[in-house]
Amino acid sequence: MPVDRAIQYYLSLTGVFSHRKLLGTTMYKTTKLRDVLKTIVKDATGDENTCMMAGSADGEQTKTMIFARSKHNMNAGTPRIFRSYQAAVNQMPDCRLWEATSASMAHPELFKAVDIGDTFTQESFVDGGLGCTNPTAHVLVEVKALFPNRHLSALVCIGAGHSSTIEIPEVSWFKNLMPNPVLQATKRIAEDAEQVAHNIAMRFRSTSGVYFRFSVDQGMQSLASSDWEKLKMVTAHTRAYLHQARTNLEMNQAVRVIGARRGVIQMKYVDGEIRGSERDTANSVKLCPTPTPVFTGREDTISQIVECISHGDKRRCVFVLYGLGGSGKTQLALKTVEITQNMWSDIIFVDATTNETAMASLTSFAKQKKIGDSYENALNWLSSRHERWLMVIDNADDPSVDINQYLPEGITGSILITTRVEQYALLARGQNSDCRVAKMRPEEGLSLLLKLARLENEISEEERAAAVQLLESVYKSVGYLALAIVQAGAYIFVSKRSIKNYLDMLIQHREETLEKYKRLPARMDSYHRTVYTTWHMSYVLLGQSAQQLLHLMAFMHHTGIKEDTFRRAAISLASLKPQIPATNFEIKVQEHLAECLRPYLHANGSWNSSVFIDSMTELLSYSLMSYDKVNDEYTLHVLVHDWARTLTNYHSDITIEHTALLLATSIDYEETMESLTYKRMIEVHVNRLLEKHVQPTANVAALFSQVYECTGKYAAKLILDRLTLDGRLQALGEEHCATLISKKDVAYDYLQLGRYTEAVALLQQVVEIRKRVSGDGHRETLKAMQKLADTYYCLARYADAQSFQACIFDTSSRVYGEDHPNTLDSMHSLALTYQAQGQYDRAEALLLKVVDDYKRVKGEEHPHTMDSMHGLASTYYHQGRYSEAESMQEHVLAVRKRGQGDEHPNTLIAMNELALAYSAKGRYGEAEELQLKVLNIRKRAYGKNHPETLTSMSNLACTYRDQGRYEEAEELGKQVVDTGEHVFGSRHPLRLRHMRNLLETYEAMIDRRREEYDILQEQMKEWEASG
Repeated sequence: MPVDRAIQYYLSLTGVFSHRKLLGTTMYKTTKLRDVLKTIVKDATGDENTCMMAGSADGEQTKTMIFARSKHNMNAGTPRIFRSYQAAVNQMPDCRLWEATSASMAHPELFKAVDIGDTFTQESFVDGGLGCTNPTAHVLVEVKALFPNRHLSALVCIGAGHSSTIEIPEVSWFKNLMPNPVLQATKRIAEDAEQVAHNIAMRFRSTSGVYFRFSVDQGMQSLASSDWEKLKMVTAHTRAYLHQARTNLEMNQAVRVIGARRGVIQMKYVDGEIRGSERDTANSVKLCPTPTPVFTGREDTISQIVECISHGDKRRCVFVLYGLGGSGKTQLALKTVEITQNMWSDIIFVDATTNETAMASLTSFAKQKKIGDSYENALNWLSSRHERWLMVIDNADDPSVDINQYLPEGITGSILITTRVEQYALLARGQNSDCRVAKMRPEEGLSLLLKLARLENEISEEERAAAVQLLESVYKSVGYLALAIVQAGAYIFVSKRSIKNYLDMLIQHREETLEKYKRLPARMDSYHRTVYTTWHMSYVLLGQSAQQLLHLMAFMHHTGIKEDTFRRAAISLASLKPQIPATNFEIKVQEHLAECLRPYLHANGSWNSSVFIDSMTELLSYSLMSYDKVNDEYTLHVLVHDWARTLTNYHSDITIEHTALLLATSIDYEETMESLTYKRMIEVHVNRLLEKHVQPTANVAALFSQVYECTGKYAAKLILDRLTLDGRLQALGEEHCATLISKKDVAYDYLQLGRYTEAVALLQQVVEIRKRVSGDGHRETLKAMQKLADTYYCLARYADAQSFQACIFDTSSRVYGEDHPNTLDSMHSLALTYQAQGQYDRAEALLLKVVDDYKRVKGEEHPHTMDSMHGLASTYYHQGRYSEAESMQEHVLAVRKRGQGDEHPNTLIAMNELALAYSAKGRYGEAEELQLKVLNIRKRAYGKNHPETLTSMSNLACTYRDQGRYEEAEELGKQVVDTGEHVFGSRHPLRLRHMRNLLETYEAMIDRRREEYDILQEQMKEWEASG
């Protein structure tokens, strides 16, 4: 409704109050109120008797709530709500609009109560403002019930004026005529509205940019209840309010938020529900660590950094700390953050060791802020913020990691970078905005040494002189390197040696260190000689258990080291039975690892955490590693990490095998949420090890493959599965059960990578051998047949797929029972085939059973449960039941992200299906945003020619077409069809589907694309007729 029209209706409504009744229990005529309301409804809808729920069959129109109170139950806490839609609870009978509106205005002293309902169910209603004049809290409860799996982006409320200004003058003719109870009730209504507004504001106080309330707070003092007709005065006060700078700023922000429609708060929390303690391990955010408690000096550098980055709310500020490893760059950055933490609205800590760690840091921040689920969401959000935010990019030491892609666009914001790459100083922006962290001043070095050695308060002159000599003779040549001095101080404290004694030992150990490192391919300079000597002296004082842990961690990633890895490996190692009998070499590796982990097990084989912590504490005490208590993980400094790989008495290739077996035995074949979360966490360590490892053994490769299956990286998984298959073929033969499982795994990888022909050939081999060796009803035979049926489905050979699936279902039901997971898997696949053939009712019936059974057998959020719910939602979509499809897909997507990660193929499929539901409901902006996200991830993960990538492009083209962006839709659609010919072949069903989409685009452009439309239509007719 236009604003001017609403104002006119308001004017006509004020006429009701122009004539006061001389007699009666109420002051104004209810019949006059009803007549005016009927006129307004008729003018707006064409029928004065239009009902509240008129036109609500599709459920997609704006939802409206009108509040009233029961005349005979005024003490009830729940108001009566007349709705324009069907609700699950507290549903009032459908009535005429004018009836519901009359009831909401029927103050008992002003108008008679309004009777609504049939003769036997009739109820009298009065003003909803009596106890519910601000219904925001009730609206939030309603929204949560309607959209439990959605997110709230904005809550906008419009008030009637500030409570302190809505009051009746002390002396007026109105007060003499208006009964005092009415005056009190009117004031209570205003106070009630403001109290609710205050409570709602407190509820949203920690989340800015969501709750907006606009209420004229000045100039209304002189308006009494009888002055509703004074429109000019109301207009003047309202305009003055809107012209206030603060109001204007909030109004503009509200418009931006409403336009963006970005989900911020999960709907399950909007009504103030108290959350229990929960820890989302899948999406835990890496917070900014705290600096070392013995940080010393560098005040001038910190002042330089603060002076540069403190202007981020006005301009983009980038400060770069660069220099040698171990010079204290990270600690300088962390100390700066600690000092200035109250300056920033947000602090984002990015571990730039690898692309994976950088993306993970930003993605976690996006989830924490509820602004999205990718690192791009975090960057886009930061680009739009004008507050003081700080991003710390730490350990940007690898030139192959392009940190430019992790810098938000925009002209504001502060960024602090630590790096060993001097060229990154070119990224600095602002005056005096870079610093080479090279030398500590001698007095700073001395202070740091004495702090670590716990000698700063009590030291003899002889010892102080020895400390100065130590710094001058040994550490001056490397610029009083912070890391080396920290190691020296820790050694002196733990070993209880004097500084003079330490200096003598250091000189002696330098010769041993040089001799030990002669075999290194690169020549050591004075810098490496000094720090390596210092670390070696600490290393020889470690107990054997601590030394062995250091060896094992040397080939893991240097951050994110968790106790859980060692616990899982120690327990599983005791019962390890590899598929391929271990060679003598593998037996020795296994024995060594068992020896390393044995001290951390109780006699009964359970994990002894306290002993493990003791060993780690020993490493911590010599400052060889650090513990991040914020994120509950251990970290090795990158230089210590490099040095540690040189320590073992074994050849490095053998030491790598020890770490490989540690990681491998910590991985299981389970699909519990705990197991899936762990596999995602350990991926960074597996990646790091494989970078250094030419080729793992077949037994280790089989377990590493589980990690890449969990993260959906099928190209990497295929490499490992091939290694496993080759090893099992050679050691076990072609018909061994383990070999056939490996063949099935490789075929599955082919299927996921779109290599359907290779998948079919391999699976046909497996099925044939399985039937011959194990029999038709064997579990592994049925699994192989299921994979082959899935491949037929992907090739659109639905008849073949259905034949296999029906056979599998019958056999599995007979042999294992209807509730067995294998039977449910086959039922699920059969339902999808029915769906693909347009048999939606049959598909729905099967999937409803599968969903219920999986919930009972596997759990509410198990991946298999989500698979079946996704299939059911897809069926709803094809049936045109878009709201049901949307609600279910939103739930599936939320669980997928939490359980399998943002970029897992299953998550992308759920995201894509949700976009289709949005598009079907005309929510094209949201659909396009999701489809672009899916397309970009699939391009990066699979390449631009993968079938899933082409499907994403085709769906996006359809969304462009639906928005009238025909040229963009045509360009994208032609690209999909042309590429699909090379990928699928000219007459593949998937390519024909993409051609139909392009044909619809040509049809929408028929005045300009008649020739293209006719050619494509004729071509498709010929192929479909011959196919």
